[in-house]
Amino acid sequence: MLIPGNPDFGVNPFRVRFARESDLAERIGGLSVLVGLMLEGELDQNRKAIIDRSLSEFYALELQRASKRGDRSLGDGGIVDFVNFLKQDDTSGHGPELGHLLEKYATGSSRYLMAGGGEDLLAEEPVVTCFNLKNLSAAQKPVATSICAETVWGLGVSDPRPRLMVVDECWTVLQTPSGAEALLQIAKRARKYRLGLMTITQDVDDFLGEHQEGGAVTGHAGRSTLQNSSTKLVLSQDPAALPTVVEAVNLNDSAASFLASDRRGQGLLLTQWGTFPLEVVATEMEHRLITDRSWLQFGEDDAAALESDDDVADVAGRLLTGMRLGREQERTGG
Repeated sequence: MLIPGNPDFGVNPFRVRFARESDLAERIGGLSVLVGLMLEGELDQNRKAIIDRSLSEFYALELQRASKRGDRSLGDGGIVDFVNFLKQDDTSGHGPELGHLLEKYATGSSRYLMAGGGEDLLAEEPVVTCFNLKNLSAAQKPVATSICAETVWGLGVSDPRPRLMVVDECWTVLQTPSGAEALLQIAKRARKYRLGLMTITQDVDDFLGEHQEGGAVTGHAGRSTLQNSSTKLVLSQDPAALPTVVEAVNLNDSAASFLASDRRGQGLLLTQWGTFPLEVVATEMEHRLITDRSWLQFGEDDAAALESDDDVADVAGRLLTGMRLGREQERTGG
């Protein structure tokens, strides 16, 4: 598990394994969107062009260095090296200014979202990688999600093979124009690199609704992402959200009535071959894993003892909080 925002748990989306010129150009395009999201509200068309040019020149320099080393690894220094490059770039007169604006992601308050070295998923990719963003602020989540997505995108470009990227609570990414653009680009381009995209949301109105922000309507990205999905699973809906869902996925009256009356776990599977009602039933093992309460037997004194180790103090604190909340829920039946 990787936890962007915590020391030593960041990832490095700037790391590239150079393969073809076209692949590198596509990676630079994706990173331009990511940097635009980091600078949300600070970019006009001129600055966007400067960022794109600066990334191209940065990786051209990285290519020269890599050829001297005899390897194909670019951008290992991450955001720190790119910010330093901008600060030294006087070509447009805006490089140092943009470097200053990005400084918080290099050495400032958001420096732990990315790491200079970072986990090298390109070299040692596990079977499953989980990016845990739950402790981040609402303002940081769109950037962090795009950082993780761009890292996964880098895997697809450098080593195309079947992968699935799952974005839970994806509506948080769609709250900003750059975040919406980043997710939509992945939805459109993922097949090229054998990358599947699964988006999950419980807040349908925020996913499909139109939000006016900075002169851009971000809601279209949610609908476009939906239109690029070959398979859709729609579970039981709140009556207030049902009309939005029915219109978005073009359900007939019979299917709409089913969603309005189905029980928990029931829903509709929409595919290219038709629409099918289904019910999600947990296996005995899944039920046991979900309902297991054995973690409550771990004593608070045992967890408090972990706090003597600075490296796990944060984990211990969260564990204590989780146990207390869990026991309170047990007492109240929540």
